[in-house]
Amino acid sequence: MLDEPTNHLDIESRDALGEALLEFDGAMVLVSHDRHLLESTTDVYYRVHAGSVKVFDGDLEDYSVALSQEKAELARQLANPSAVAKNSQPVKQKVLLAPADKKLLLQRRSQLANDRKVLEKKLQQEEQAIAKIQAQIAQLDTQLALPDAYEPQKLSITQKTTQQRQILDAELHKREEQWIADSEQIEALETQISEIDGSTV
Repeated sequence: MLDEPTNHLDIESRDALGEALLEFDGAMVLVSHDRHLLESTTDVYYRVHAGSVKVFDGDLEDYSVALSQEKAELARQLANPSAVAKNSQPVKQKVLLAPADKKLLLQRRSQLANDRKVLEKKLQQEEQAIAKIQAQIAQLDTQLALPDAYEPQKLSITQKTTQQRQILDAELHKREEQWIADSEQIEALETQISEIDGSTV
């Protein structure tokens, strides 16, 4: 069982791990936020939710869509709990919007699209920062792997290098978590935009 095996690896090491896992003949359980690793090595996805573990019928893209839909539905229920019972009817009827309501929805869509654009730009900056930190960590790993790095006369330098790597690793983890959160927020915005598009047709 592997729990977040790529957290402290650079890109080359992640690729090497993926190749090694593909060559492994046995069974394995992999827990990770690394989409590339999951998509390249996993045959079956399981979802741990509400106290149970069930096979998820689909890929990671399907899971992202399903999760966004669940979050959007939960947000609607929290915003208007009295409407939950009314909206639980199996047959849905398309509501004809008044011009004023349609205008408000279109304004809301424009705001959501702007929010998504801002987040996408932020996501791109985060990806650049992550790549930079990964490159710095790889450079420090190269220094730490030198044969003479642990000789007495260089031990103090090696300790400082190790501390610097730990700081960068913590920063990398923090930025990766923020990247995941922003990615999920973008998906939620896209779901809301799609819902508005469907109701204003």
